[in-house]
Amino acid sequence: MAVEEDSPEIEIRKTTTSQSAFVGRSRIRVSDIAQRYELIKQQSIAELIQDTLPSLSVEQINAALEYWRTHEKEIQAEIEADLAALKRVPPAY
Repeated sequence: MAVEEDSPEIEIRKTTTSQSAFVGRSRIRVSDIAQRYELIKQQSIAELIQDTLPSLSVEQINAALEYWRTHEKEIQAEIEADLAALKRVPPAY
């Protein structure tokens, strides 16, 4: 068992198949926390987006987020084009 110098709350322990980082002396691995974080982050973000776009289901939003992740360059270009177009619109005083 080794304690990470830069993260004293993390212990590196040998498991039956390899070694893993654990939270302190608990049986909870850092990878367990990371997996839960990703699940919660996705759900929370999708639900927050659904609050602003209530006509879409959480499943539809998750599909859109997954598409964005796999086509990031194209989507980013579209976002930048939208922002550039907004800058050309004169302010409405």
